[in-house]
Amino acid sequence: HLPAGYAQPLFLAFDKQGVLWFPMPMDNSIGMYNLSSHTYQKWPVPTAGAGPWDLAIDSNGIIWFTEHYTNKIGRFDPVTHSFSEISTPSANSEPYGITIDHSGNVWFTENNSSVALIAEYTVQNQLLEYKIRNSFDGGLTPHLITVDPNGNIWWTEGFVGEIGELKIAQALPGTNNGVTEYSYPKVVGCNSNTSHTSGIAVDSNGLVWFDDSLQCTFGSFPDSRKGSFTMNSTPTSYSHPHDGLIVDSHNRIWFDEEFANKLARVTNT
Repeated sequence: HLPAGYAQPLFLAFDKQGVLWFPMPMDNSIGMYNLSSHTYQKWPVPTAGAGPWDLAIDSNGIIWFTEHYTNKIGRFDPVTHSFSEISTPSANSEPYGITIDHSGNVWFTENNSSVALIAEYTVQNQLLEYKIRNSFDGGLTPHLITVDPNGNIWWTEGFVGEIGELKIAQALPGTNNGVTEYSYPKVVGCNSNTSHTSGIAVDSNGLVWFDDSLQCTFGSFPDSRKGSFTMNSTPTSYSHPHDGLIVDSHNRIWFDEEFANKLARVTNT
């Protein structure tokens, strides 16, 4: 159980020392749990009502996080306990998922369907935005985001039921150059006939794994793009696998089944 005064932890990330970090949007703070000393600490985000959402940790141990309610990303130094915040050029962008590439650049999704961008905060302190599409047709809500072994960026697209890729070699800020969207096979969903793609991660074999909360499915797609989708239904009906999907050091895939109150594990062969 979390101590009193801690509320609504969302995503999790371990640093190199094995310390667990988590954002708390309801409490508007970044939390930490030290597994060795069994102690908790938290630090309030400077902007009131920021809604810290997803987080990632860079090679220097800096905590990066999205501020879903205030159109910013944040940076927290766990040594000095200092914050800095960067606003997105686009208003009402609603930053959601965040990841860090092999060069230390920070990538995140702008979740609002009227914005629907992929953004990069570079190691040179530039904030760049990339289009997914040149026009808006509703439903495109970029969710979580990850990087493949070749440095290409992948994300989930929420209610349009697709995953997207930005090929870094072709990327040009302000355009959708290098972007490809992939639609996967659908079934009659466990909750409805609609889709909602949210969690995403890449394994060591180059398979891009994702889940669909409304279809109650999870699937994979080769990052080489030479192959087809492999789709599976969750073992428990009406499980609503949403957002939380990771690959561990043994190349096993883990995801949450929100409505079933379960965690699922896929042994990758």
